[in-house]
Amino acid sequence: MSFDEITGIYDLAQVIEIFANLKKKKIGQQFMPIEEFEKRVYSPVPAELKRKSKYMDEDQFKMKYSETNMMRYI
Repeated sequence: MSFDEITGIYDLAQVIEIFANLKKKKIGQQFMPIEEFEKRVYSPVPAELKRKSKYMDEDQFKMKYSETNMMRYI
């Protein structure tokens, strides 16, 4: 599964809903209409799950200036 810059949170919510319905063995369920989705309120990430350490702090990450340059390095 891949997402790009035009993928919205509504698309992601539909994917999550598909997997949730599969887990509950609810096949053929209708998706939430976009009007209801826009009113949905999400709770913030709990403090115990938030990252506290630095990441991608190694020198090889600092020397790459673009995603393309990083992919060539990898």
